[in-house]
Amino acid sequence: MIFGFDTTAFLAKGIVMAGLAACPGTPRNIDVDVAFEHVEVPYVTNMTSQQLTDNFEFDPDSTISTEKGLWKVAGMNQSRFKSHYKMEYQQVEDKRNRRYCFAPKKIVFTLVYENTIYIASDSAQKGCRYSVTKAHEERHVDMDLRVSRQYLAKIRTAMGRAASKIKYLPLAEETAKQSVDAFLAPVQAEVSPIIEDMIEERRERQATIDTPEMYHRDTALCPGQ
Repeated sequence: MIFGFDTTAFLAKGIVMAGLAACPGTPRNIDVDVAFEHVEVPYVTNMTSQQLTDNFEFDPDSTISTEKGLWKVAGMNQSRFKSHYKMEYQQVEDKRNRRYCFAPKKIVFTLVYENTIYIASDSAQKGCRYSVTKAHEERHVDMDLRVSRQYLAKIRTAMGRAASKIKYLPLAEETAKQSVDAFLAPVQAEVSPIIEDMIEERRERQATIDTPEMYHRDTALCPGQ
C-alpha cells in the first residue's frame, strides 16, 4: 500500500504563512467537497507463487509478512491510496491598500484508490484454484472500498473546519504558488490524521480476511489443488 499527497506544502506552511501579507476580511461560505475514484489495474497472472512470496514478503499489507514460512502467496491485492486537491477562487478588491485579494471559493479533495490483483501463474492454470483465489482477492478490494468510502464524510467535515481558518491573501503572480500552499495548509492539517486513521482501520479489517481459518476454508473448496 502506498499513500501520498500531490502537494507537499504542508511541511513548510509556517514559512509560507510568515512570508505572505494578509488581506482584510475572512472569506464566507467556502464550499468544500470530496470525491472518490477507483482505478483497477488488470489482473497480473505471469508470476509464480514463489515469485509473489518473494516480492511481497516484506509488504506490511501482506499476510506473508507476519506469517513468514507458513504460507506461499497464491494471490495478492496491492492497494495504493493517493489524493489531490482542486480549488476554485473568489476575488475581492482591497481598496484601502489598492490591491486585489483572493481566497478559495470551493475546495475539492479527491481520494484515489488504485489496486492491482495478482494471481499466481500456478493457480491460474487450475480452474477451481484460480476462481477461489480471485474471489478471495476481490473480498479485499470490497473491504478497501467500504472502509475508504466510510471516511469521505469525515474528510468533508474536517475540510469545513479548516475552511474557517483560511484568510484572504494578496493576488500576485509572484506569490501565487505560496498562496495556494497557504490555503491548503490548514486543510491538510485536518485531513492527514483522518487518512492515517483510515489506513489503520483498513489494515485491521483486512486482517480478518487473511486468517488461517479463511485460508483453510478456501483450500478446502478445491480438493487436490
